[in-house]
Amino acid sequence: MQLIMCSILYWLSFNLEQMLANKEVQLISYLFTALVFVITCQDIALDAWAIEILHPLNAPYGSSSQTIGQKIGEFISTSLFISLNSPEFCKTWLNIEDPLWTMQSFLYWYSIV
Repeated sequence: MQLIMCSILYWLSFNLEQMLANKEVQLISYLFTALVFVITCQDIALDAWAIEILHPLNAPYGSSSQTIGQKIGEFISTSLFISLNSPEFCKTWLNIEDPLWTMQSFLYWYSIV
């Protein structure tokens, strides 16, 4: 599931901006629906794996670690991306003229990581 998810993100990193410019809303909707489906399947598999692998005494830590990981992912994909995508933020706080992250570079690096 991760390979499929990364492949979709990698492909989108090179094509999303052009698709948005061409207003290909239906195709974008299909791709993101497929992406959410793949992520959901991965989440279900991860939950099942955590139940099988964790000792019953450590089971509460599995839920906590998944929640922490989800919050870190949300922070990176929202607050951090929006800040580093803003020319004003980058100029004020990082002393560079152009945004540090564009949509293309964000999707590319997120697919690699």
